[in-house]
Amino acid sequence: MKENHNKDNILFYFVLFSFIVSILLGLIILIADFMKGPIPNYLKYGFKTTEVKKMYQKEYVPEIQEYIQTSDLPDVTIKVDRCSYTEYNKAYGVPVYQLDFTYSSHTVDDYYDLAIDSKRGAKDLFYKILEVNGNKNYYENESKILWDGEPFESEGRMVLFQEDDRFIMKLSGDKHNYEIENQQYYDKLTIDGELVYELNKPGPSTYTPSKPKKEYNSYESSGSSSSYNDGYNSAVDDGDYDHDRYRTDPSYRQGVDDGFDETDEDY
Repeated sequence: MKENHNKDNILFYFVLFSFIVSILLGLIILIADFMKGPIPNYLKYGFKTTEVKKMYQKEYVPEIQEYIQTSDLPDVTIKVDRCSYTEYNKAYGVPVYQLDFTYSSHTVDDYYDLAIDSKRGAKDLFYKILEVNGNKNYYENESKILWDGEPFESEGRMVLFQEDDRFIMKLSGDKHNYEIENQQYYDKLTIDGELVYELNKPGPSTYTPSKPKKEYNSYESSGSSSSYNDGYNSAVDDGDYDHDRYRTDPSYRQGVDDGFDETDEDY
C-alpha cells in the first residue's frame, strides 16, 4: 500500500514538473517573439529620430542640394523637417525612418511677376520647378531611408518611394509659396494657393486648325476677339507669333497662350 502511494507521488511530481517546464518554455518562446516584435523595436529605434534627422541633414543634404539645383534655380535648399520611425525591416535587418523635407529658393520669387501676368510666364515657371523635381526624383531622396546603426553610411540605407510625392513638389520662396503637380492627365502650378497654370492632357486633339476651339469671353469687343483669334491661329497654324504684339496686346497674348496649350508645345 505504501509502495503504491510512493508511486503515485512520483507520478504526481513528474506531471507537475512537466507542466511547469512546459509553462516556462512557453514563456521563453513568448518573450523571444515579443523581443522581435514591433514594441521592442520601437523602444530601441523610435527615440533615435532626432539623431537620424540631424545626421541626414549634415551628411547627405548638401550633396542632394547640389544635384537638384538648376541653372534657373541655382539656390534650392533642403531642410529635413521631420523624421519618424515607421517599422523594422526584417529582410534587411534595419529600422525604417520616414523623412519629410522642405524645399526653398530665393531665386524662385524672381519669376513671380511673369507667372502672375501671363500664362506663358506661369508655364515657364512650371517647367523650371519641374526640372528640379525631376532631379529630386532621380536622386531618390524624398521618402524613406533604412538605417543600420553607427555610422549612418549610404550602404546601410535604402530609398522607398511614396508614389504620390514623385509628381508633386512644393517650393517656398522668400515671399511666396509654389506648388506644381505633374500628373498623367494634367499639369498644374499654384502660387500661394491660387491656380495660375493648368494644362489638361486628355490625349490626341480633334481640334481643326484656324478655328479656335473656344472664344475668350473676357474680351467683349470685336477688336479684342479678333486679336485673340490672331494670336491663337498664329500659335496653332504657324507655330510662331509676333513677339512685340505678344508683349503689348493682352488679347493677342492670351490667344497665343491658349493656342500653344492646345497643341501642347513649348514656346
